[in-house]
Amino acid sequence: MKSGFRWTVGGLLFLASLLNYLDRAALPIVAPMVKDELKIDAAQLGLIFSIFFVGYAIFNFVGGYLSDRVGPKRVYGVAMAVWSVFSGLTAIVTGFWQLMAFRIIFGLGEGPMGSVSNKTVRNWFPRQEAGFMVGVATSGGNLAGAAIAGPVIGFIAVDFGWRAAFLVTWRSGSSGSFPG
Repeated sequence: MKSGFRWTVGGLLFLASLLNYLDRAALPIVAPMVKDELKIDAAQLGLIFSIFFVGYAIFNFVGGYLSDRVGPKRVYGVAMAVWSVFSGLTAIVTGFWQLMAFRIIFGLGEGPMGSVSNKTVRNWFPRQEAGFMVGVATSGGNLAGAAIAGPVIGFIAVDFGWRAAFLVTWRSGSSGSFPG
């Protein structure tokens, strides 16, 4: 394994984490707009936020299992495709039940990220660098969630509508491959 390429792999993990959390943060940021347009009440919105974590929790374990069996590259590729497609499809929702369905499938796609990232680090980095690289990979999500998502998603939603925010995040996550 070439040491320079493994740092590229680490950089891709960082970017994947950043996109993952940018997609995940989009709905909470535009929730007031979605709630008004789709005529969703606060309880329904809370259920929509919660249902994401059902799919996410289940597929966190499934993703880890599958990355051991078929490899993290394949699992990450499929997972990223699922979460990107269903993030983008959020732009076309017309009601509560459709949004619920899309969010649970979106959670299924995002669920494998943590376990597959850890498996990728284990495959590409020596043990003494693994902790550092897991920190680098997860910091992409922290950066997106804490610093980038609010302004980016907010400005897009205010200028172009909440649906545009999902199209932008879908487009940014749907073009790429992942070495595992």
